Amino acid sequence: MKNQSSRLAFAVAMSLVACAPAFAGNAVDYPDFIKSEYYPAHVKAIHFQNCTIDAQHSCAWGAWSVTFGPAAPVADFASGGVGGIDQVKVAGLLCTNAVAGSKACESDYSGQACVQLPGTTTGAPIFIDCPTSIEFADP
Repeated sequence: MKNQSSRLAFAVAMSLVACAPAFAGNAVDYPDFIKSEYYPAHVKAIHFQNCTIDAQHSCAWGAWSVTFGPAAPVADFASGGVGGIDQVKVAGLLCTNAVAGSKACESDYSGQACVQLPGTTTGAPIFIDCPTSIEFADP
């Protein structure tokens, strides 16, 4: 009986450990966040393997640095977006380049590729590593 109780306690503990990331700070891992039920949503942070974009931090790709714009970024779901691929679009970011200056920009994340778009209507896309997770602001 004691051995059975120990196994049950171990199983419950492992279940809680396995679920912990899903409850931590409203963060959803890549590519699981590419589902329509999460959107639209305000973004608290976008986590990458080597950096985080949030109100205090930026990430850099090539000559571009990306951070939050003046208002909280908004993520939305695009069903069958570019090439018929579902994707998440994050608007309200600010892209800065030493030559081009600062521009409003957005990111597009899908299960196949992730892109940073300097300038919302102009600028060549920059292919980036996909985020490891997106953390949503509390509703």
